[in-house]
Amino acid sequence: MSYTDCIAWAAGEQDRWWWPDPTGQHYWPDGAPCDESLQAFLHVFGELGYDLAGDDESAGASDVVALFAKDGRVTHACRRVGDGRWTSKLGNLEDISHDLRALEGNEYGRVQTS
Repeated sequence: MSYTDCIAWAAGEQDRWWWPDPTGQHYWPDGAPCDESLQAFLHVFGELGYDLAGDDESAGASDVVALFAKDGRVTHACRRVGDGRWTSKLGNLEDISHDLRALEGNEYGRVQTS
């Protein structure tokens, strides 16, 4: 099993945990706002060349991510794969394939569209 979280997994990385952590315990790209706001995560994924998706009708390319938020804080990320499904990593658990909105609810909140 890889040591990664949903943010790293969505970014295509499998060997370190990504999270905006001011103490430096986890990786966060230099120059990115170090907070859990949607804007901080949009900055990170934008710098990596990803587009934000908000629904299943988004661009067919696999360089699309979806961000989930609850109470104004990003809680989860997933990446679109070639077959149009979405891939996520649930903490340090297994990676899964799912429909975009399948994870919406009390745990992760809702998919963000902007």
